[in-house]
Amino acid sequence: MKNKYNSGQIMIFLLAWLVFIFGGLYTHDWINKVLVLVGSGFLAGKLVNWCWKTNTD
Repeated sequence: MKNKYNSGQIMIFLLAWLVFIFGGLYTHDWINKVLVLVGSGFLAGKLVNWCWKTNTD
């Protein structure tokens, strides 16, 4: 199964990721910061997985 993503989709994903991280870190609630860290780690894993699949197929 090929899982190709073009650069436009990756750029949109990265912009959304940055907004998500900065939006979460500007809140003063530590629970939100933990959720942002977990979520950003998950999204980073997804992005690496997409790039790896794209490069290996």
